Amino acid sequence: MTLYDAAKIRISRRSYDGRALTESDAQILCETVGRLNKESGLCMRLCVGEGNAFKKLRNTYGMFSGVNNYIILAGKDSVDTVEKLGYYGEKAALTAVSMGMGTCFVGATFDKSVAKEFLSDGEAMYGVVTVGYISDESVKEKFIRGAIRMKKRTVRDVVEVTGDAPVWFWDGVESALLAPSARNLFPTVFNWNNGTVTASVPDKYMYQRMDLGIAKLHFELAVEGDWEFSNNGRFFKHV
Repeated sequence: MTLYDAAKIRISRRSYDGRALTESDAQILCETVGRLNKESGLCMRLCVGEGNAFKKLRNTYGMFSGVNNYIILAGKDSVDTVEKLGYYGEKAALTAVSMGMGTCFVGATFDKSVAKEFLSDGEAMYGVVTVGYISDESVKEKFIRGAIRMKKRTVRDVVEVTGDAPVWFWDGVESALLAPSARNLFPTVFNWNNGTVTASVPDKYMYQRMDLGIAKLHFELAVEGDWEFSNNGRFFKHV
């Protein structure tokens, strides 16, 4: 399964069966995270069989259960780091989805003090991605999904177009709308201006930059090309 295939079936999962990843699955994800760190300069970590960050109800508000594996989203403290963690963190998450696992980006509802123990000096943590084995959706997950569908944005909500945009631009935006986002608000706007493609967020709070990175990756999965890492960064389509 390709990452694009995984993006089409990906849904955020909050209930897991509590198992640690198998040795073979952990090795694949660990190698993936290592490769992405080398490519990006980030410091993401895969934690296997470690569920303490999600065991206290007062931290998770009962939103998560059975979490026993996660990827720490970490890097040097900068705005560009947050966007890169969205982009590369989603690559790692979709790799897990392609292997039959569930994932979910988490920014606040976990015990950060536990996860920070796995970081080195000079590394800042901006959240985690839960990873694990899943079964049928719980009633709680179905309720959350129903609420999300009620406020889902459409293509026309997230584009600004000057001139005639080609089919591939619309394909990219459709793919981007499959991406997860903080509070499911999807703040990213894709702009077509007579041949130039850019993507931006209002930049009102930090996690919008992470949403921007995730949305850019999803666009790129449908349309081969490369993004600049910056708010209002340009997209360069491969020919």
